[in-house]
Amino acid sequence: MRHVIIGLFLLIGAPLFAQEAPVIPFDSVPNALKLPANMYFGEVAGVAVNSKKHTFVFSRGNTTGPAFGAAAAQLLEFGPDGKFLREIVIKVPFDRNTARPAIGNMPAEDVKGTQSPGAPWAICITPGPRQVLYSADAFPGRVYKLTLDGKVLGVLGESGKQFKQFGWVHEMSCPSENEIYVAEVLNWRVQKLILHPGQQTSAANR
Repeated sequence: MRHVIIGLFLLIGAPLFAQEAPVIPFDSVPNALKLPANMYFGEVAGVAVNSKKHTFVFSRGNTTGPAFGAAAAQLLEFGPDGKFLREIVIKVPFDRNTARPAIGNMPAEDVKGTQSPGAPWAICITPGPRQVLYSADAFPGRVYKLTLDGKVLGVLGESGKQFKQFGWVHEMSCPSENEIYVAEVLNWRVQKLILHPGQQTSAANR
């Protein structure tokens, strides 16, 4: 009987301990980001803003099935006024003889969309006076370090399950230029990465 009474008290008393939270008024700015004519967002899966109020958006388009099968994956930049500036395309060579997908069959050389090399899956921008942009792809499973105007400064990692390998990076946090946290869909984990830019080698040699 004692246990029943205690249980009823907990059930009845639980709402008494709920935290009150005030409702915060807000506005939604219409057409904050302005795309060119005949260009549209798809599934917007990531957004980051730099210190100059430039907005970087990762969008998946032409999606008729699962998100990883989208026919388009774009990294788009907008100015402080919301005007579209450019699409950032990441193209870094890699060895197809040694590269392996994180799951499934080897993508075709002319594959498009989310499985194409360099297609963004996650983005983040570092804080501080010297900001850089990080992006990750599904195949060949690398993280890319870029300037804010899209120049590739370096690459790291590859697809796989071991440490320093990635299984579909779905989210990133970059508290500094040389410290990144990556969350992986397939490997069910978060890796903390410490970069050593002074020891860089050519991506084509990997």
